[in-house]
Amino acid sequence: MNKKIEKLSVLVIIAASCFALPFASFGQANKPPCATVRFHNLNRYKRNWSGVFRDKEVASVLRRLLKSDYRLLISSLKSVSYPEDSLSLVDRTGVLTLRGFVPGLGTIMEAMLVVEPCGNIYVGILDGDRFLYFSNDEEYIERLSPVIEEWRTGIEQLRSQLEKRPELPVVFKSK
Repeated sequence: MNKKIEKLSVLVIIAASCFALPFASFGQANKPPCATVRFHNLNRYKRNWSGVFRDKEVASVLRRLLKSDYRLLISSLKSVSYPEDSLSLVDRTGVLTLRGFVPGLGTIMEAMLVVEPCGNIYVGILDGDRFLYFSNDEEYIERLSPVIEEWRTGIEQLRSQLEKRPELPVVFKSK
């Protein structure tokens, strides 16, 4: 009985953490504002995030970047939550950040999507036993962007609370 209560409390902590983990900084730290705006409609998705996958400007870039993993991203964002200190998914600089998971599959099937108005996109997908990473930003094709790295680290910490596990491999898909 005591082990059941212990397992249940760990699961409750993990479930609560999926909503409570801070979104840290939206966008990329220390990046200057966009000189040229490529994605003009991100403010439309402050509260209605699912439309971004039908947006003429964003969706076509996402499809080219993710290729066969495009549907995996969408299905991994079944439940998207707002940052803890905001009711908007778009920050003051115009950066759209979606962080979500499949209900019941936290720390197994999650995703994060960051779209900057200048056209840079950063995608992290936790797909069971690996992290998939995509970016069209030349600076972050071969290494994780800071916001995706912070998201990945938070998931690794949650996974190791349940039991000691080795870190999952990161697969850089944009190379």
